[in-house]
Amino acid sequence: MGWLLAIPALPGLAFLTLLALPLRWRNRALLLPVAAMVVAAGLSVAAFFQVWPGGTELTSVVWNYSWVLATVGGRPFELGLQLDAIAAVLLITVTFVATCVQIYSLGYMHRDARRGWYFAVLSLFTAAMLTLVLADNLLLLFAMWELMGLCSYLLIGFWYELEAPRKASQKAFLTTRVGDLGLMFALGVIYKAVGTWEMTDVLGSLPWWAPGVATAGAIGLLLAAMGKSA
Repeated sequence: MGWLLAIPALPGLAFLTLLALPLRWRNRALLLPVAAMVVAAGLSVAAFFQVWPGGTELTSVVWNYSWVLATVGGRPFELGLQLDAIAAVLLITVTFVATCVQIYSLGYMHRDARRGWYFAVLSLFTAAMLTLVLADNLLLLFAMWELMGLCSYLLIGFWYELEAPRKASQKAFLTTRVGDLGLMFALGVIYKAVGTWEMTDVLGSLPWWAPGVATAGAIGLLLAAMGKSA
């Protein structure tokens, strides 16, 4: 099931390709990110049928890929991607919505002089979201969360020449940064309670958490979600 890596990689490669192209060519290569999303959506459907119609727990991992990021104190620090039933549903949701947005944007942005850059940032945003969905480690989730925040800032303020989009992007950036404090607090609580950010270990240990610790972590995660949604 190594092909699952292509789901976040395809929009990521579309971003890198558009970024490397000159402005004129970038504006003419818009079918590239659209095609990348269509293929990623098809692969997400295939991933869905690897898990559903069921037979396993929602958080049971059916695929995992990890790599060693660094060695700290003689202990390997790993990041990775994993597929479970919840991730499979979210993959379809993200790729379907992103594909619709890409197709709609072909017409909506067709006269904009910087439409290639818009599609590049949109592809990066989608790649970060898909990686977040598949992340098996809360630290990787946090990194993708931050990258999504940056892309939101760039997309909201895309028409930065106008005052309203410029102010809106600044407002969104500050709001999400406040929410990020909640996520950072939750990550600290989780690591203190479990000693790791691995999703499987964190979820498996929840029944033994002290009520106060669980409440503190939940409040931090709630603040993060509120800030991102706002």
